[in-house]
Amino acid sequence: MRIRKILKLWSPVFVWMLLIFIGSSIPGASVSENRTVDFVAHKIVHLFEYSVLFVLIYRAVKKSAINSSVSIRNAAVGKIDTLISFGLTVGYAITDETHQMFVRGRDPKLHDVLIDTFAALLGWLALGRFQGWSKAVRRVCIIIRGDNQQFNH
Repeated sequence: MRIRKILKLWSPVFVWMLLIFIGSSIPGASVSENRTVDFVAHKIVHLFEYSVLFVLIYRAVKKSAINSSVSIRNAAVGKIDTLISFGLTVGYAITDETHQMFVRGRDPKLHDVLIDTFAALLGWLALGRFQGWSKAVRRVCIIIRGDNQQFNH
């Protein structure tokens, strides 16, 4: 695989990781004086950050896989792509919490890693829903065009 394609696939992942890292480097960041509102806002941010990270990693892993040029991918390969993406996302969540040990005013929290893990699952579910929706739209377009032969393959 050419270096340009690898950079195109993985740059969004590393940029997103950098944004997460920068956010984790802000000591004592708070959104509200109300502790409950602040807690909920931070957890929503975690859900967003790590679901997006999962989707970006999944895209990069899937498209940079050795056998991605094969037109019909084995179902097991798709599961491996998902497991690798999930592992990398959770692994980054662990390193992010570890990084917070060294930031004044921040502490690593196991429940944040669990929330980030849940966010990766949400990203996977959202991706599955989008892919299903995308396939349905393609089928409708094929039917509208009158090219039903693609269904026979």
